[in-house]
Parts: sequence; structure tokens; C-alpha cells
Amino acid sequence: MGIRLWLVVGVGVMMAFAPVQAAESAWAAWLYESTSGRVIQVDSAGGVLADFVLRADPGSVYSREIAISADGVYVAYSAAGFAGVFLNIFDLTTNAVMYSYRLPDNAVTSLEFSGSPFNYANGNSTFAFGYAAGDEAWRLLSVEMETYQATILAEGDPPMSSFEASSGQVLPLVMHNRGGNIAFMMIPPGTDGMAHYDGYLWNVENGTVTPSDTYITPDSDTLGLTDESVSAVADERFPESQDPDSGYPGNNTLQVFEPALLGRFTLAHLPRITNPTFIQGGEQIAVVHYDRNEGEQTLEVQMVDRSGTLVGTLAVEPANHVTSMIGTLNGFLMTASGDETGTRLYAVDTRTDGGATEPALVWENHEMNALLVWISDSRVASGEPFTEWGRIEPSGA
Repeated sequence: MGIRLWLVVGVGVMMAFAPVQAAESAWAAWLYESTSGRVIQVDSAGGVLADFVLRADPGSVYSREIAISADGVYVAYSAAGFAGVFLNIFDLTTNAVMYSYRLPDNAVTSLEFSGSPFNYANGNSTFAFGYAAGDEAWRLLSVEMETYQATILAEGDPPMSSFEASSGQVLPLVMHNRGGNIAFMMIPPGTDGMAHYDGYLWNVENGTVTPSDTYITPDSDTLGLTDESVSAVADERFPESQDPDSGYPGNNTLQVFEPALLGRFTLAHLPRITNPTFIQGGEQIAVVHYDRNEGEQTLEVQMVDRSGTLVGTLAVEPANHVTSMIGTLNGFLMTASGDETGTRLYAVDTRTDGGATEPALVWENHEMNALLVWISDSRVASGEPFTEWGRIEPSGA
């Protein structure tokens, strides 16, 4: 494959404010194990603040993801048991199920693919999720959290009738719920992955649906401070957009959607990446980079700044076993698996370590395989704008 050249240019941004550069404050994090429905809350000193199993019938199968509200009050999950399939919203302050929505027995919810605080509107006014059930029509729901009345967008409704990708066996995947607008994608369940998916924006108040490229893959992260999003995308305009073994699309670019510009652009060409995550208060993005050497896959965490420059690599243990990441004010938290089982939670300080070569072990559990799903938010505005985003284009574009 020939060598290509890329041009780096500056991109104007809105006045997005960067976090205060200060010592890391205390935090609390929730971890979740989908096989058991178990959730554990851990603090920055490694203490366990809570440990319980989400309410469901005995033997229930839980969703692979859960969605905890930004303020840590609610957790949404689905559970399939002998009484049926339900989407539940559980109040973590009262330890009670506040809302339960009965789904078809063969339903697959959007929480199988993605769950985050962005399922909730600001102030927890609404909660949004989608589901599909075999040959039945899919549904996208916006649930009022005070009255628990649901507004529903369904396959075949007039706003969706002109969009070919919205019919058939597809799942509406909620990615963002703010200001009465719900950003979602249409995912064909059971696929081995596509380079990108069709995205839409549903205005719940007026009932309109418009195409949107804010989110085109579930492998994305959003910065709540600015609503900017980053995604790992397979882009055929750049080298290594396909996995050489399977031929399936392989993520080879880190892309940004900038709300102020209402546009998507490529920040960096980074083959074989997943899990893009805003870290260091939004000043950097971490990705999991993988290689296959002699049949074995090796992992490392790479850190990229807003110019698109690689500024650090975490290649030592436990990066080889990283399973999830969430950003903090001065770096990020990550979980890593043990040799065979178990979970280890690490704190990585990218601001003061300048490359993060020594992750600090905070907590471990040898009995469960859990992922990070929420961390208390300590990011505040400092009055200083973020550095401008970089931008690259493929040769000849």
C-alpha cells in the first residue's frame, strides 16, 4: 500500500471552557457486571460504598449495559425473567424500582449496545431508550420522569416513512437526549459490525425526525461540558479501514462532531482503535489500540490531544487487559481483567505524569468481571477555552 500524505489544518471552535487544572478531587464510581446484575460503588480510596444486585426475577438475564443518571440518582436496565422482559428505572437513593415498562418477550433494548447518563435529559426530566422485537415494529420511547408518561416514535410513523434504513429488523440506539431532541442510530441486530450507521435526530415536542451525523457508531463518547463527541470510525478514505483477517470494517480514524459547526471531521488517523474516551477534563482523548502479533492480540492505551497529536501511551500492565475507561479531571479511570477472571480498577493521572506510565491500583475483586459505568463529575469551567481541534484530510480529498 502506498504512502499517503495528510494536511493538518486548524478548525474554529465555540468558546468551550476547559476544566480547572487542580489536584484530583475525591470521586465515586459505579461498576456493573451484566451476567449477575451486580453493581458496586467504589470511592477514590478503594472503599466499597454499595454492593447489591439490581431488582429482577431470580434467574433473569440482564442487559449488557446500564444507564446511570449524571447525578447518580437513577439506574436504568432491562431484565428478562419468567414474568417477561422489563425496562426498569431504579432509584439508588430509595432502593426502589420507580418505573417498569413491559416489553415483548423477544425484545432487545438499546441498553444491549449503549447506556450512559446521556439517556437522561438535563435534570432527569426524561429518559430515552429504544427496543426491537423480531418481526414486530421497533419503538423509541421518551419517558417523562415525573409522570412516567411515554411519548413513542414507532416504525411506520409518518416522520420515519421516508427513511429506508428505518424499516425492517433494526434497533433504535439512543446516544444523546438533550433539549427535547433525541439523537439515535439504526442498528441491525446480530450484525458483525458496519463501518457506520444511519443517524437521526427526533424532536419529541414537534414530532419531526431529521437525518444527523452527530453519532454514526456506538463506539463514541460525549463531553457533557460542551456536547462535543468523538468516535472511532472505519473510514475507507484512509489506510487500514478493513480487518485483514475477517475483511470486516476496522476502525482507523478518530473523528469529532463539533456542535458549534454542526459538522463531523477527522482528528487523527489511528488504525485499530476502540473505546474513544474524553479524559483529563476533555483536554485529551484516550483510545484502546490493538495489534495482532503471531495470532495474539496485544492492547495499549493511547492518549491524543485536541490537535490530533499522540501525547502518551500506556503500554505496560494492566493496559494489556483494559476493559473500560471513563475520564476524570486529571486523567481517567480504567478497569482491567485479571489473567482469567476478576476486575481491577486503576486511576491514571495524565496531567501530572505526562504520559501516564504508572497506573495506580485503587480496588480489585477476583470474583466478578465488571465494567465502569459511571463516575461522579468533578469537572468545572476555568474561563480558559480549550485548544482548537486539529483536522486532517486524506490525500487528494
